[in-house]
Amino acid sequence: MSQPSRYARLATFAFTVSLVGLAANAVCFFLNRALDARQERVNPVSRKYGTDLTEHYPGMSADEVDEMLRVTWKLPGLYAPFTGRKVGPVASRFVNVAPEGYRLGRNQRPWPPDASRDTVVFVLGGSTAFGFGVPDGETIPSHLQELLAEAGVPRPAVYNLAVPAHNSTLERIQLQQLLAEGRVPAVAVLLDGYNDRAVSDEPLGTPMVEQILNSGAYQKPSSLLLRAALQMPLTRSLSRLLHATGLRKSQEEPATDLDPQAFAELVVGRYRTNQRMTAAVAASFGVRPLFVWQPVPDFAYPPEHFPFDDLANPEYGPKRRVYEEMAKLHAEGALGPDFHWCADLGRDATRSLYVDVAHYSGEMSRRIAACIAAALTPSVPLSRPAPSSLPGEGEAGGGPGTRTGDPSASLGVTAGCTSPPDPSPGGWSGRAGRGAGVRVSG
Repeated sequence: MSQPSRYARLATFAFTVSLVGLAANAVCFFLNRALDARQERVNPVSRKYGTDLTEHYPGMSADEVDEMLRVTWKLPGLYAPFTGRKVGPVASRFVNVAPEGYRLGRNQRPWPPDASRDTVVFVLGGSTAFGFGVPDGETIPSHLQELLAEAGVPRPAVYNLAVPAHNSTLERIQLQQLLAEGRVPAVAVLLDGYNDRAVSDEPLGTPMVEQILNSGAYQKPSSLLLRAALQMPLTRSLSRLLHATGLRKSQEEPATDLDPQAFAELVVGRYRTNQRMTAAVAASFGVRPLFVWQPVPDFAYPPEHFPFDDLANPEYGPKRRVYEEMAKLHAEGALGPDFHWCADLGRDATRSLYVDVAHYSGEMSRRIAACIAAALTPSVPLSRPAPSSLPGEGEAGGGPGTRTGDPSASLGVTAGCTSPPDPSPGGWSGRAGRGAGVRVSG
């Protein structure tokens, strides 16, 4: 074969491959457009569980629920120094996030906070504190501001600074950043429990960032070409196919080899370290911290009112053990006067208090807000009577960070609003959360 003939064949082959590639990408482009449009018509929660969610949203139509959940589960995630991510601005009918990163609530006070005029309360946490699955006015911080106002707290200004997937480590860093910027509240409420039950407390995407930086891939042209190839329609279609067939799974934290007790000790020890560090920083700025241990569906909750998963699944065991250990420490008074137990607020549920596998209904959000408000002022009515104080819980009145003469002076921490659940197996506490190593956004 002559040299020109060989080159002609190679050129023809390359041209044919290019045409096939262009044609395949064109087909996949329109296929992806159609699939994306189809997904837009059904909210991701209904799509995942195949259930009618309107019973969880009294007063909202199916179309309104769809709209709210589509916006919620497509929140813009932006890079944030040290903590990895923050929520970008959102303007919609049911979910609104200010450019400064806080979610708006009912009668939202403006930014920046004015501590000379208002009783400023920051709420930090993950997606449960942010309010995934409920409108702006039904989130925990929104209810909290309303309850504090009803209790006579002068001009309460509650800011929902929760970030999906945050845990006590990332909240500690976030609070430090806020204080360094001169944003000093009277009270910082840190709602934790769900997201802390993981082996790693690093920001989402940390392994990928480590790989890119350690390999220097961001400096290599080949890496840029690879990233461009991953965005092509054909690649997206193949990824969808692999997900649909189960050959490729969503990114999850690797399962731990630790036994349930060792896992619980790891999580509880890390949480208590973050608690001490956060309290020390807060005290140096005159801020009252309130560490709230939140409800989860796999602990102190009737499983018959949880339609989203089987709470008897043994994978819930390690995470249940974390709550059992925290219940013991709380009963012993070992978690300090600024710790507040709200973990068993769903024990008496007669209907579902969750809107998916992790997130609270508006009713449950108000219960949690009432539990928090009860720690800040004893005059807030509870959903059920409060038992007597337990050893080690705080007393009413001032303390480190209470500023005489400020509107915030009325916010002392009082005794817990519920008694700790029985940590022994057998009750609702004996049925528990997802696998020990899976990071979930909560």
